[in-house]
Formats: sequence, structure tokens, C-alpha cells
Amino acid sequence: MLVAAVVCADRKNYLLDKCFKALVEEPAINCIYLNVESRSFINYDYALEVLHHYARNGRFWDFDICAITSSWHTPPQYDQDQARLSRIIIARNMAIEYAIFRQATHLLFVDSDVVIHPGGVQKLLELNKPISGGVVPGRGEHRHANYIFGGHGTENGCLQVRHGTAGYMLIRNDVFTRLRFRQGPHPTVENTWLSEDPAYAADAAALGLADSWWIHPKATADHLDNPDKPLTTAEAVNDYHVI
Repeated sequence: MLVAAVVCADRKNYLLDKCFKALVEEPAINCIYLNVESRSFINYDYALEVLHHYARNGRFWDFDICAITSSWHTPPQYDQDQARLSRIIIARNMAIEYAIFRQATHLLFVDSDVVIHPGGVQKLLELNKPISGGVVPGRGEHRHANYIFGGHGTENGCLQVRHGTAGYMLIRNDVFTRLRFRQGPHPTVENTWLSEDPAYAADAAALGLADSWWIHPKATADHLDNPDKPLTTAEAVNDYHVI
């Protein structure tokens, strides 16, 4: 059982249809789980329509909401403001609980602005690594970057790295049943603060669950920018930097 989880923040709801279309067409996926940030989500009806279509094809789907609706809540100053991470972490951990409920063997995270290319999920499954992922390019002003950090070596053409991106990430159940997402201090390096992707990899290594994150170079994807509000240089310099 492979569960594909899509975590959709309100600021990334603009191309969810393309993300879903790629997932629906991937035969290795048995179930789609969608978690959206709030009921103000503009593609709410469309998301349910696509998921209902998925169910008619004989596969499971489920839907959750991680709501931030308080009147005092202040929107982040920048598109990349890391104040958003707390909601994303909650949503990712809700996806883990769902995968456990479904007795999934694997949990695939795909960000709502990422469109996976055909066959990539199967390539990750064949790797049979505790944590693996695909190649996701940056978007907007980051379009020339790949989210791959800290190369350790190669094996059969695949990259052994410190961490990739949870935007296209496959986790085996011997890892996700024992580890949740967080942000905060590095488990072994002092004075180092991590966002959720590198923290998950670092915690997995510290607990002996996965010594590396493996990247398959042929598991590729498109990372779509917001056509109405592309990521700018000014916003990109405010990205949260991790080791």
C-alpha cells in the first residue's frame, strides 16, 4: 500500500490540478491523501471533484483540513516566511497518522506545486531505501537550483545525500511509524536550526533509522511557480537557510 500525501498551504493552491493529474496517472500509488491549510482554500471544490474521480477508479482517497482561522492571525510578511512551517509540520504529521491507519508500506509526499514525471515513483520503490526522493528544481528565482544537500556518494547511479526535499519524498514504514516531522535544533550539531525536511533526515540518522537520503536522478518533477505571483529575488533572499 503506497499512500501519496499532498500538503497544500493556502499560498500554494494555484496549480493543484496539475499535481493531482500526475498522481492519478501513477499506477504505483494506491491512495491519495490531501491536507489543506484552511477552509478558505480556493480549489476546495475542485480538489474533492478530482478525489471523487480517483475513488471511481477503485482507489482510496481522503481529505483533511489543518485550519488557521483566528482573527488575530497575521499573514507572513514574505511568501517564503518560515512562520508557515508550524502548519506544514502539523499537516505532514497528520499524513503520517493517516498512512499508519491505512497500514501503508510507504508514504509519498508530493508538494501541491510539484508535478511528478511518469515512472519516478516506481524507481523510488525499487531503490527500497528508508528515505528516498526525486529531483525537484527550484521555482521562480530559484529555478536553476535543485533541492539536494550534502552529497556522500553514489550507488547504481543514485545519490546518497544528507537530505533532499519533502516536496518529492518517499518514506518506508519502518521510518514513518517511528518518527514525526518537526523544526528546531539539530539533534547532534550545536547552534544549528533546521526546517522540517533536514530535521527529519537528521533525526532519522541520529535514531539509526536511515543513515542517508537517496536521490534517484531519473525520478524527476516540475516545480511550478505561481503565475500570478512569481517568486522574486527580494522574496528569495528571505528563504530560510539550512545546512
